[in-house]
Amino acid sequence: MKTEQILIVEDEGIIAKEIQNRVERLGYLVTDILDSGEAAIETVHNNQPNLILMDIKLKGEMDGIETARKIRMLYNIPIIYLTAHTDEKTLERAKLTEPYGYIVKPFDETDFKIRIEMALYKHKMECENKELLEEANKILLKNLQIDSLTGIANRRKFDLRIKTEWKRTGTCRNFLSLILIDIDYFKNFNDTYGHQKGDDCLILTARTIEACLTRKGDLAARYGGEEFAVIMPATPLEGAIQVGERIRKEVENLALPHERSRVSDVVTISLGICTVFPNNHLEYYDLIKKADEALYEAKEKGRNQISYKNLGNFTAKEKKQNEIIFE
Repeated sequence: MKTEQILIVEDEGIIAKEIQNRVERLGYLVTDILDSGEAAIETVHNNQPNLILMDIKLKGEMDGIETARKIRMLYNIPIIYLTAHTDEKTLERAKLTEPYGYIVKPFDETDFKIRIEMALYKHKMECENKELLEEANKILLKNLQIDSLTGIANRRKFDLRIKTEWKRTGTCRNFLSLILIDIDYFKNFNDTYGHQKGDDCLILTARTIEACLTRKGDLAARYGGEEFAVIMPATPLEGAIQVGERIRKEVENLALPHERSRVSDVVTISLGICTVFPNNHLEYYDLIKKADEALYEAKEKGRNQISYKNLGNFTAKEKKQNEIIFE
């Protein structure tokens, strides 16, 4: 016995029994025999078969075509029409439901077998191809949002996430912090050690930044060139500063030689931090702009340090409600 289950919708008892016998001789299981569209829809809601053999002319308010239309709107179940109706108007209506074929009465044994097997095979291939396509799309989408060099999120993913988090924090009334990070005198590093060492430096810096983030909702991304970004939802300024300082120290502790840096003999970073409590008067790019201004200030003050800003006026209640403690 084959595993595929077939539902028969036929309002003439003698013909329905003949169809059942033919189906069972082919080795398939008949789940039910129904004589109306209403019964067919109710049955499909409770138990979805692999194939429906649907008579076009049925008892009740709905004919087979209308029944098929309603079923196909909700379920991806192949339907073969059983019909003695061959007029153009009927066929045009039937085509709109995208049937997997027609079996014309009186039934031919060979045609009956071929139509059923082809419908089941076609539907199986469609499902498998759909699954492969969906998986491929997931992989492609993931790859489109990953920086090919460092392996962390790229600018595209950053742009999508910052917009998403902005909307979420606005809805939930919560803080949102952004850290922009720049490797100090990276051009000098590349000129001294070469682009391969420069790539190695970017990779190690990216991995270090990501390793410093302990919460699932935080995102580290390569913002562009030697610049990185960290999005921290539900994080007040104090928490963002703590994480930023942790990142700064860990990058410095890598002890990557940098003889042409003007602030240290190893690779260091500068960080600009901004925290916002979103409201109707601000946009996400205001947060990015302020964080960039803070980064510029950190560089102007001598680099290898953090500069920070608040965006918007926080009430004492807002600060208390959104206070987060970082270890």
